[in-house]
Amino acid sequence: MSETAKLVGAVGAHIAIPSPIIDGLTPASEITNETFENGKTLTGSSPECCAIVMERLGASAIGINCSLGPDKLAPIAEKYLERASISE
Repeated sequence: MSETAKLVGAVGAHIAIPSPIIDGLTPASEITNETFENGKTLTGSSPECCAIVMERLGASAIGINCSLGPDKLAPIAEKYLERASISE
């Protein structure tokens, strides 16, 4: 199963199960992230694809796993921003 498929399942489960408001987030808020290696997720998805899928699933915030370090995260974050309409 790909990370994107797992993300779809996780977001769908969260939306189906009511949750309390935490730190100003509404029950429908989703904060998601992906792990990248060599510019792709571990199953080969591009940052652009991840940004589009996460946003269309209703993510309030999208992120990147920090295992690469800041110098390698910046180009991925830039690709997220190119595709997502979620503000910085």
